[in-house]
Amino acid sequence: IVLALALTGCAASTPTAATTPAPAQSVDQQMAGWLLTAQTAIEGAKPLVATYPGLKDPLNRVIASYNVTEAAYLVWHSQSPQGDSTVLSAQIQQLVASATALAGLYK
Repeated sequence: IVLALALTGCAASTPTAATTPAPAQSVDQQMAGWLLTAQTAIEGAKPLVATYPGLKDPLNRVIASYNVTEAAYLVWHSQSPQGDSTVLSAQIQQLVASATALAGLYK
């Protein structure tokens, strides 16, 4: 539930035209924001494992997805200028899918 709420809030935030940075910077900031949101949700869900033991394996899958996504982001972010974000976008989609599946278990 925490993951779904956090990711929903992230998707709802859209910068205005006046505050929109350059396209590459905007993509970088958006992806970093998604990772931060996912990390926060993961940390918030960890204490729930004691109450809901069935949450452990799905949470571990989300954590694994987060780790892969973060590594891909760090490689992409280190490129100057940033390269193609296709692979990273796929990783983020997998992370969101994992978080959505986890949230679906505890509605």
